Amino acid sequence: MVSLLKKRNRGKLKINSIPVLIAIILLMMSIGYSFFTETLKIGGSATANLVISGNALKLGFTPVDGRYSTGATPANFTFNSETLTNSNTITINYTRLSNSRSRYTFDLTLPFKNIYPVPLSSGTITSTILSGQGELSKPTVTLGSNTLAGKGTSQFNVNFSTTVKKSGTISLQVTVSYVVQGLTQYFYYIINIY
Repeated sequence: MVSLLKKRNRGKLKINSIPVLIAIILLMMSIGYSFFTETLKIGGSATANLVISGNALKLGFTPVDGRYSTGATPANFTFNSETLTNSNTITINYTRLSNSRSRYTFDLTLPFKNIYPVPLSSGTITSTILSGQGELSKPTVTLGSNTLAGKGTSQFNVNFSTTVKKSGTISLQVTVSYVVQGLTQYFYYIINIY
């Protein structure tokens, strides 16, 4: 009977030792793998290329007291609002207060920043009278610089005179264009007098 118990214990020992043996082998393989593995460190930097698309020239403007432009509002006119829309159009609105055949001069300056890290080139500025041709003098528009370094600053100026006859809306559109990475883009400044 004693020999029968010894045989039984030997069988249990063999069955119970197999999972322990597998665990020891896996542990030894993990330790061995860690001795032969090295960490690879890569140093350096990457630069993303700026992709410019579309024809909307995005310029940086900083409003001061709710206005993007500087310049006094002439007598017999009231400044109403100045808004930036679509990131490439600023619209300024004035109201005429009384009828007068006298001429009043508007002299507006808009400082701006190139928001791109790349230069702007071949800058141009033009003006188009959209309505009120008989009441508006030929506008004088100037661009501070026809080339602008990446993140550089400049300005454009608009000068015109008008009467305060109440005979409809006067609208003037100023168009600024620059070439950005070979693509011509446009910014619009619209002046409305009601």
